Amino acid sequence: MVVATRQHHVRLSEGAHRTLVELSRASGEPMATLVEHAIELFRREQLFAAGETAWLAIQADPVARAEVDAEYALWDSAVGDGLEREHW
Repeated sequence: MVVATRQHHVRLSEGAHRTLVELSRASGEPMATLVEHAIELFRREQLFAAGETAWLAIQADPVARAEVDAEYALWDSAVGDGLEREHW
C-alpha cells in the first residue's frame, strides 16, 4: 500500500528542534514520525480532558446525574448477573 504524503513546513524554536533531533537520533525514528506521534498523543490528551470535563459537568448537575443513575439502573437490570453494583 502506497501512502501519498505532502510536505508541510512548521516553524520550531531552536530548543524544540534540538530536542527533536536528539529524540530522533536516540530512537532511530524519523523526525516526522516523532512529530506525528506527539500530535496523536496531544489529540488523545485533549479528548480525555474533554471527556473528564463533560463527566464533571454531569456530576455537578443533579438532573443530569439522576439521568445517568437511571440509565445505570436500567443496564444493571438488563445484565441479570446478580452482582451488586460497584460504586466508583
